[in-house]
Amino acid sequence: MWMKRRVNKDGEFTDDEIRSVGDKLKETEDKIKEGTLKVDHGTDAMTVVLGKEKGGYARGVGSGVTYKRYFDLPRSIQASDERITLLQSQLDNERWERQEKEQEIQKFSNKMSEIEGMVSKLMNQLAAQWQQLKTISTKLTPSDTF
Repeated sequence: MWMKRRVNKDGEFTDDEIRSVGDKLKETEDKIKEGTLKVDHGTDAMTVVLGKEKGGYARGVGSGVTYKRYFDLPRSIQASDERITLLQSQLDNERWERQEKEQEIQKFSNKMSEIEGMVSKLMNQLAAQWQQLKTISTKLTPSDTF
């Protein structure tokens, strides 16, 4: 926008000083796009070339527009409300999914306890049968075997 206001119909700058600034702006924009010039969030080529904003207003975006409003805030209250509704919906969905997972974990935990009880019973039965086999085998004498 800054550059459009300072060129004539042929796309040429009206002044050598403005041409110099325009060339620097174009060069800086290209470097930012290429990634060879790293800048902070909200910093654009105009800020790099012309310096930080004075008086709290953003350059090149119209009168009365503050830097914070242009770069950081939603464009409308409706967009803000829609974003809040979306985030609330996502939060509700994540809570529901978490609750489902916790219920599933509880089911698995209960099933695991049941299986552990069954295994414990079987182990006790096997130990008792083992003792019976040992007792029977000690009672057998070599003459009793075939």
